[in-house]
Amino acid sequence: DKDPSRTAWDSQVRAAAESRGARLLVLVGVVFHSYMVAIEFSHGAYSHRGPVILSLAIMAVAGTLLVAPWPDRVPPKLVTWGSAAVIGVSNLLVLTPIRGASAWPGWSGWSAGASMFLAVLLLLRQRTAEAVVGCVGFVVAVAAWVALSGRPPGLVFTFTIGHIITFIFWFALVSWSGTVTSAIERALKAEEQARLERELQVSINSAMAVKLADVSVRARGTLEALRDEEVTPEIAMEARLLEAELRDEIRAPYFTGTEVVAAARRARSRGVEVVLFDDRGDATRGGSTDEERLRTRIVERAVAALDEAGAGRVVVRVCPAGRPWAATILTDAGLAVVEAKEGAVEVGEAGD
Repeated sequence: DKDPSRTAWDSQVRAAAESRGARLLVLVGVVFHSYMVAIEFSHGAYSHRGPVILSLAIMAVAGTLLVAPWPDRVPPKLVTWGSAAVIGVSNLLVLTPIRGASAWPGWSGWSAGASMFLAVLLLLRQRTAEAVVGCVGFVVAVAAWVALSGRPPGLVFTFTIGHIITFIFWFALVSWSGTVTSAIERALKAEEQARLERELQVSINSAMAVKLADVSVRARGTLEALRDEEVTPEIAMEARLLEAELRDEIRAPYFTGTEVVAAARRARSRGVEVVLFDDRGDATRGGSTDEERLRTRIVERAVAALDEAGAGRVVVRVCPAGRPWAATILTDAGLAVVEAKEGAVEVGEAGD
């Protein structure tokens, strides 16, 4: 149920653990810590070498598995929970055999830094619970070592505080970066939506202005005649024709700007009752070649029917409701149906 932008960001963060840089860091870490262990061995820092070598080995395996490629960039739970367990176990294996009673373990605490690197890899893999458990396991291991070796209890705090602060920093960085990214993505989407709405409104206003200008040109002469001259039968007829045309603009915008407008005026001047309908609703035509061909065919058929009618009634309906036809043309001679099937235009005739 995450925001899509957050899901994409989390995937990118998980991918960082599979990058060449992360794998190089793991390799360098294994080589460097092996060198440190060798130096500690040469100085006799450990009473037993086996646990230390085992700790280095299991941390190297855990680090390798965390940067290995996995399906959907998500390591199995066995790998992530196993890595969390390695953090605690490896520190206990390294700290317990340290020789001497000095308060600070010196370089022999290399396992703490290596284990925090594993915790950061778990955070990058979006495995927060396992990372927190691993960090807690690290503190518990240090506390157990301090208790078993009889060292001052304050060493638990002084030895772990730097690593804990580093872990908290990475935890906040990974968590907050995802939140901030999602917020930025939502803001960008909202801005884009607002821009599209503004462009749509400008387009609507422009189209409306064009139509109003066209209506103004067509209506001005008749309205000025009604204002300045005595109403004659010719002016009254012109006003009725203008009223019918304006009604067509509202009921049948499909034919706006086409030859149907002039054909309807000619038919009405001959006494034919013309009714135009556009039942497309919010759908729009135009754009594809097939739709333009269909529009041209409907206009041609409508113009022909209007010019052929000498009396009676002509009803042209685009996309009649409840019918699969593209248009119907009803005259006193019968019903003509214009269909569009797979881009091809077919015209059928039906009786009364």
